[in-house]
Amino acid sequence: MSKRNLLKHIIAVGGTKSEQDILFDFLDASEEEIPIMLEELVNDDFLKVEYDFGQKIYKVSTERIEVSYSAVNMFRQCELKYYFAKVAKIQKPFGFPLYTGIVIHDALEKYKKGRLLEVLGKSDETQITSKELEALIYHMWRVQEERMSPEMLDGSRFENEVEITRRLFVNYVHMHGDDFDPIEIEKWYDVPVINPYNDEPKNWHLRGKIDFELVKGKKIGDYKTSSGKKTQDWVDFETQPGFYALLLGVKNLEFVYEILNKKAKTPKAMFQRLTTYVDEQKVFQAYRMIEDFVNRALTGNCAWLPSRGEHCNYMCSYKEECIRW
Repeated sequence: MSKRNLLKHIIAVGGTKSEQDILFDFLDASEEEIPIMLEELVNDDFLKVEYDFGQKIYKVSTERIEVSYSAVNMFRQCELKYYFAKVAKIQKPFGFPLYTGIVIHDALEKYKKGRLLEVLGKSDETQITSKELEALIYHMWRVQEERMSPEMLDGSRFENEVEITRRLFVNYVHMHGDDFDPIEIEKWYDVPVINPYNDEPKNWHLRGKIDFELVKGKKIGDYKTSSGKKTQDWVDFETQPGFYALLLGVKNLEFVYEILNKKAKTPKAMFQRLTTYVDEQKVFQAYRMIEDFVNRALTGNCAWLPSRGEHCNYMCSYKEECIRW
């Protein structure tokens, strides 16, 4: 059977792996690989593949439920915002804070992984000049420009954000670039959630990316861009570290926040390094958040009520929809 005819015989039903995803997977495969891929689908713990002899098609369904910290946290912050973004799928353009975070993360990833050294043909980070670091930031922004609206690119705000990012990155590298020697950088995880109360696996898959890992399964960290100074209380009450403990399958974890303050006026004030510790209680809290998210948000068994907070005043991109609601 030709590749084209095989594609006509594959359909996905239900679950989180859409028909389009299945077809794209197969479009990228050679004809020799397709039978192997079908076999892998059949053997997947969370996928069910049946051949319908009447319709002469493969039916691919899944019991796998994918969750992420960002989705669960959005639902926790405001059910109605989650509804607008993920259920009604009302698309909103990204704002400058998100683009700034993306540029900083991408630049730090390239720097920490030594890719900048390869590009520049150098053997040591100390040989990299400020101008070369600045060039990397400008390149990162050029990559993002293709996704930005003309309105965002026209005006002083764009140039100001580029300048802020440049100062943050160059000063961070010069002051703290060699402080950490991570064993992993920007590593993606996609793992089944283990119920911490009884250690039984769920059919929920938690997906997330760890910015850097310092000690295997014991000490990890996250870069944050912020518009103000953070406190130790803020770090200790953050729920994100508990999710990362679930990702790594541990109940005790040291979590380091590298915070880059966009509004700081001096290089010394630009950075904070705050550490918090994940214990069993925080892991239980993260699990209960996921459980509530799955039981209400993903089943639609939810009133989608707004959660009023200070972010409603200036941060929420769904403010107009919320008012009309």
